[in-house]
Amino acid sequence: MGRQRVVLTGLAAILVFALGLASPALSAGKEQSDLPAAAQVILAKAGALLENKEYAQAAQMIAEFQKSAPPQEQQKESDKGWFHAEVHHALGVCYLFQERYNEAVRALQAAVDRNPRHQGALLNLGKASYELGNHDKAAGCFLAAYECGEEKNPEHLYFAAVAQMLAGQDRQAIALFERLLAEHHGKIQPEWRENLVHALLAAGENRRTLPHLETLSETSQGTKQRQWQELLLHQYLQLDMGDKALAYAEGLSARAPTEVLWWRALTHLHLQHNRYKEALTCLLVAGYLDTLTTEEQRLVADLYLQLGVPRQAVPLYKGMIAAGVNHQLLANLLVALRQMGRTEEALEALDKFAPSPLSAELAMQKADLLFSLGRYQEAASLYDQTAASAGGKQRQRLQQMAASARALLEERRGDG
Repeated sequence: MGRQRVVLTGLAAILVFALGLASPALSAGKEQSDLPAAAQVILAKAGALLENKEYAQAAQMIAEFQKSAPPQEQQKESDKGWFHAEVHHALGVCYLFQERYNEAVRALQAAVDRNPRHQGALLNLGKASYELGNHDKAAGCFLAAYECGEEKNPEHLYFAAVAQMLAGQDRQAIALFERLLAEHHGKIQPEWRENLVHALLAAGENRRTLPHLETLSETSQGTKQRQWQELLLHQYLQLDMGDKALAYAEGLSARAPTEVLWWRALTHLHLQHNRYKEALTCLLVAGYLDTLTTEEQRLVADLYLQLGVPRQAVPLYKGMIAAGVNHQLLANLLVALRQMGRTEEALEALDKFAPSPLSAELAMQKADLLFSLGRYQEAASLYDQTAASAGGKQRQRLQQMAASARALLEERRGDG
């Protein structure tokens, strides 16, 4: 019949593994060495039906064979082999092919009870248990199948680790994954390491993921490689390894200068350490590679303002304000224009874009602009209005400015 492949899936898009489903007619020699002739005949017939995918007929044939046992043979092994481990196993396989998992578990458990080292029955019992969501039992079956194999099949240990992880037993899963890597070092598959990382993260063992993430980041390809690189960078940040994160992000941007993700990451890394010039440079590079978000455009303008380059900030603020008035954007625009000495333009922008009534902050800015332009009477009046709702040192400052405005107004009148 050959080897059938039954695909198991779990942890969407992360785990995909296959379990070899042994045909009853092709089971290991040691497991059939004591198989009575009658049982061999029925299994041969069932095997032929399985070849033709007549699973229900094969299951019925085996079930009827077992029912034909005399009552006194129901609880023991008999000469005709009605309840031999191979017969139970064959019936379980038939049920598996029909996705009748509860019945498969009963038949396969009976096979394992008869022969606890029946590897095929253990594997298929693990498969059926997995399909029923009994991941803990599945893990035990896969591990037992691994232990009893003359040649240790790493896939069986991998299945055990995966099932243990699905059972929520992350630390047990980690132990199995680490055993897998240690005992089969020369045959390590990427998915082994990938799922070990997931188990470590689930267990809160973030620091222990680093060597594995570093390996995956170097050995993976394409989109998957970028995902592992991004996760590694994130872990450096989570673990407060700022210097490591910065060096890694710089290396990534040097290796892949057209990958906008790394320039955005570098922007935020520099911002965390108040390196505004470097952050602005990285963000501008990101802007050449991709359209900046509204938040990023505002960050560019704010960084220009912070670095004393208001000429670059002004058109950015104006463009964003035109798309939707924002109090802080308007306040920053006024600061930028005043830094450039364009006080009249700042007052015009305030009158054009500011909502009515003015907020306390914008009212103070308008009063300051009027004061700078020598419009002292208007400034004094606005200072008084704003001081009425202010408190503490701010009220004192506004009252002083109002008094200064009136004094300058009186002085001007006296000069006139």
